[in-house]
Amino acid sequence: MSLFPAYAQDSSENNVDQEVVCMPESSSVTSAQEAQLLESESDEERQTAASAVSPVPVEPSSCQLNTDEYYLDRKFDCGNLRVSTLYYPGRPQYETQKRAAVGLRKSEGRGVKRRYFEVSLDVLPDSLMFDEELAVRNKAYRQMLTDQPTDEALWLRFIEFQERCRDAEAAMVAAESARERLPNSPRIRGALYRLRSRVLVPRRRLALLREDLAKCSKPDQNTELTTELWLRLLDTVAQCGDGTELEETAAAALGATRAFPSAYPHILYVYGGYLRSAGLWERLVLLLELVASMNFPPGVFPPAPDAERLERVEQELQDTEDKAIASGLPLSTVWVRVERARAAAHWRAPPLGEGGAAALDAGADPQRTPLAADVAELLLPARADDAPLLLLQALRLAKVPLLPAAGYVSAALDPSNDAMGDSRWAACGEALMSLVRAARRLPAAHPARAHGAAGARALLAHFVDPPHYFTDDTGYLSWVSSLWEAGCSWTSGAARVAILCWRLRWMHSLLLLLDTQEEADAKEARRIRSEARLALKRWAGSSPLPFAQFARLEQAAAGPEHARRAALQALRAALRDRDTPPAHRLYIARVVGEVCSGAAGDCAGAWATACSALHRDLPDDEQLATPPPQELLDAALSQCETECEQVEAQLESGEECPLQADARLVWALLPSGAEWGAARAALAPAPRRAQLVRRVCRAAEAPMSIPAARYHEQGACALAAAAAREHGAVHTARALAPLFAHNAYLALACSGTSLWWSGVRPANPTGGPVFSTHVCALSHIYPALLRAAASNWQPQDAARAVAACGRAARSGAGGPLLHVARLEAEARAPRPRPAPALLTAVDDYPHHKWSYVRGAAWCGAEGGALADALLERALRLHALRDELAPPPAPPTDTPLQQ
Repeated sequence: MSLFPAYAQDSSENNVDQEVVCMPESSSVTSAQEAQLLESESDEERQTAASAVSPVPVEPSSCQLNTDEYYLDRKFDCGNLRVSTLYYPGRPQYETQKRAAVGLRKSEGRGVKRRYFEVSLDVLPDSLMFDEELAVRNKAYRQMLTDQPTDEALWLRFIEFQERCRDAEAAMVAAESARERLPNSPRIRGALYRLRSRVLVPRRRLALLREDLAKCSKPDQNTELTTELWLRLLDTVAQCGDGTELEETAAAALGATRAFPSAYPHILYVYGGYLRSAGLWERLVLLLELVASMNFPPGVFPPAPDAERLERVEQELQDTEDKAIASGLPLSTVWVRVERARAAAHWRAPPLGEGGAAALDAGADPQRTPLAADVAELLLPARADDAPLLLLQALRLAKVPLLPAAGYVSAALDPSNDAMGDSRWAACGEALMSLVRAARRLPAAHPARAHGAAGARALLAHFVDPPHYFTDDTGYLSWVSSLWEAGCSWTSGAARVAILCWRLRWMHSLLLLLDTQEEADAKEARRIRSEARLALKRWAGSSPLPFAQFARLEQAAAGPEHARRAALQALRAALRDRDTPPAHRLYIARVVGEVCSGAAGDCAGAWATACSALHRDLPDDEQLATPPPQELLDAALSQCETECEQVEAQLESGEECPLQADARLVWALLPSGAEWGAARAALAPAPRRAQLVRRVCRAAEAPMSIPAARYHEQGACALAAAAAREHGAVHTARALAPLFAHNAYLALACSGTSLWWSGVRPANPTGGPVFSTHVCALSHIYPALLRAAASNWQPQDAARAVAACGRAARSGAGGPLLHVARLEAEARAPRPRPAPALLTAVDDYPHHKWSYVRGAAWCGAEGGALADALLERALRLHALRDELAPPPAPPTDTPLQQ
């Protein structure tokens, strides 16, 4: 075997299966040499033939796999066994049919995965070039600001540029510089405090706010600015989670702003919002009842306790607790169920018994029976002009959302000037009712409306915390209804009409959650409809506006035919009455177009808008089903154009929002001159609407007063609604939604689409899109949550909800409700990760009780720590874990050992 060096090695079984054999290049033999060697018969002939054949140099192969080393695969290559090895070199030449490497078993049933290859790019992104461009743009901005130091719009663009291209900290520094130049600009202050909330911790923000308040406390102080700073200070103290400090700060704020208009209702609302988030409902209800008794005449509010209902509720609560304890579930799950059941039953302090003592068991918790002395520092007589606003804030604390969910409503009724919006609105699940009602105007196939009443009701069932007014099992609905009745009786004139219209909108949103095909929901719809009829009979008077709101309610409760009849009756009454303002007529005409469906409905809507604009009588019902003549529509559009020019001239002259609280309430909740812009958008053709969209975009770039903002915002909504009839709502809303970030309808119109189609503005490359307001953030996650709730949280839908919540949470907007939604979605995702979401929620909003309770439901191991955290932070705790634990087993007697 000395002639065969390739096979001269040991072939024992201990050798490896693959051996490296080195073949020097000089020993390579051609095929001709091999053939001659095989033909030789003796050693001499072999030597002569080998010396006669001249060696041929081997040409280097172009194949990259050519090498001087090769492997002998003795285990998997069966072809090696069939190669003759009698003569040198006996090198096997074969091809394998397997695509995998030798010795690697290919998994069956799996196809070849798609592979990604590296490609060398000619042009690569250069961060240095980006930094140079950023420096050039920054220098240009600063040069323009040096030339125009008082340009508010330029400062706002510079702040946005810093936030998008650099980070929030750089934007905060820019906002500080802007406030030094423009100390009285509400938009600059709003941007500054929004950025502070993203960058700084609550205690640092609290110290800066105290410094700002000290600078503002001068003899010639601005009352609106002082009130705004006090409200921001209260909100920051509440975010720190210290209830005692908040109560002291609220008392100090009341003492400092006693003479300021509208200060007391707003301070009461901020403090009451903390009590509601902390779960201290007994104290909140007591506070509202004492404030109402002090500032309003006695009436139906507060309602007297119903002894029979209280006894029945306590019995049902006891049965629920017994079932939960006997269920054998983990202690954390039992505690969550008992905590929610007691919170639903114990939302109001129990009635006093004989001798002024509460009729409670000896083991009752002290938080169950608050005293009047606990809230005595917050009881003050309100100014006469502040009484309607005080009623409005009491209803908001009772979890009644402001309707419609528009930016001008919150700007007129919330002096805190928070750029993100009202965080207390985004703290409870009832805020989703605003989105449910706004989504009704979207096309039927839109993701925010595609699942109907069943999906919306399933969604609210996951995020509503007790007590709630969707049922009257515990009496909370009756308490809220008595507050509505008292509010209508305490007001008069236009303020009463505004409160009544708001109440009908709230009833309408409740009806949108009902499926009238089911018997229980049909019964509830009949009850709401009967209550609405009674309210109209008692408080509507001669105003046709509440009857138009009732038409929307009729559409949800009784069908489109009843709604059409009610809306046309209201419009004919408004056209007959010469004292009805034109804005009310146009609003009722818009309602006619909403409740009438189909081609006949479009014709009726066009007739209503044209006749209202020209103040003409409506034709009969038969003619309403036919299209109106083009001459009538052109005349109505011309009239709308003329009126819009007059309104715009008044706004340019400096028209401001009313200063008195009652006038602001009427202005925000009732139609205004902005209805002319909405009517023009409804009557204008597509080219004219495109011009109006560009005009609104140009007007929104400059600072606007609240009336001007309302005019353009309502016009933007009307333009989007008109484009929806031609399947172009997303295109129009995409251009208008960033300009009016507090409008729920525009935000929902952009939601449910891809991010490059949505109306959110991009942030820095690593931070994702920026949702600058609570409304925008909640509207973005609403379609994903709605789809997940309608499908009973299927894994794929839950994963989409998690992704949507993660995108919206990056900007800090959304409030506690966004964190709760993220926690619920993470817990139901294919790969559950509720713990990080829980930690974020508790860290950002330590005063929100239900984040702890929901976290205990999904993170059972941390249930004990979460319950202890409620006690440490003085939040409402109805049940202790120790009292729900099963009793220890009795010790077994063991015989004594001898």
